[in-house]
Amino acid sequence: RRANDFLSKPALAKCPNCHEMKQPHQVCPHCGHYKGKAAQEPAS
Repeated sequence: RRANDFLSKPALAKCPNCHEMKQPHQVCPHCGHYKGKAAQEPAS
């Protein structure tokens, strides 16, 4: 019942390529880059 009262927000980091907020250690959903390389096509 009260298990969800203390959930923390996910950590966010700024993408070095497009400067949008993303989760750390994940491919950026806005530009599709990871560690300075294009990992996938950006979401349209």
